[in-house]
Amino acid sequence: MAKSKKIIIAVCISYYLILLILTLCARRIHNASLPRVTVGTLEFEEFDYYDENSDADRKSFRLGAGIPKEIYDNHKVYVIRKEIVNGEERNIAREVKNLEIGQSNEKYYEVLQGISMIDLVVFTGQEYIQDGSEVYVEEKTYDDTE
Repeated sequence: MAKSKKIIIAVCISYYLILLILTLCARRIHNASLPRVTVGTLEFEEFDYYDENSDADRKSFRLGAGIPKEIYDNHKVYVIRKEIVNGEERNIAREVKNLEIGQSNEKYYEVLQGISMIDLVVFTGQEYIQDGSEVYVEEKTYDDTE
């Protein structure tokens, strides 16, 4: 065999070997390029509730979905939606535009509308995403002890 044929065969084998490696690693490469976010669901919290019909001295509480103040005050609020993109199910961050806030306590705002208790809310990583971004989800419930 001529030296030039050996070089061509070696280049072809190398080329197809690289394509095979990239094909097998495509998902990991894609996931590595996505913004990382931690998510969780909203917790039930106690909020002050004043009933006009009851005694003025008696304060009562009601349970409601609570979003941490630091998330609402410092960032846009995003939820994760599963959407089909290019034939695959992906995690897409969607900005909550109709968020309505009610009462507050020391750490939480009461959520009246816009987020349900089953929605996955983005707790960290908001600064790296925008509405419609695909994200890599690291599931975690919010813990205010951190």
